[in-house]
Amino acid sequence: MTGDMSNYISSTKRFFWRYHLTIFAVVAVAGVSIAIIILLGVITQSSNPVTTAPESESFDQDTIERVKQLNDTPDYNFNLPSNQRINPFAE
Repeated sequence: MTGDMSNYISSTKRFFWRYHLTIFAVVAVAGVSIAIIILLGVITQSSNPVTTAPESESFDQDTIERVKQLNDTPDYNFNLPSNQRINPFAE
């Protein structure tokens, strides 16, 4: 029984020793292929966004008045001297 088991282990060891580069190449190519397919699926899915209808396309009058009040700020006149160079680092 132990002779059969050691023979089995030895033959498995020989197989992996002989074909380890081939096994590595197949696993590496398969992994890269799967990664490319997954990325392609993600890119395709993200370029076709799901369109949903907006819930409401108009504001009520209350909201419009509040927005108008926010925009009613006083005008500030800020004039730079036109004939001088300005140092942005000066205090």
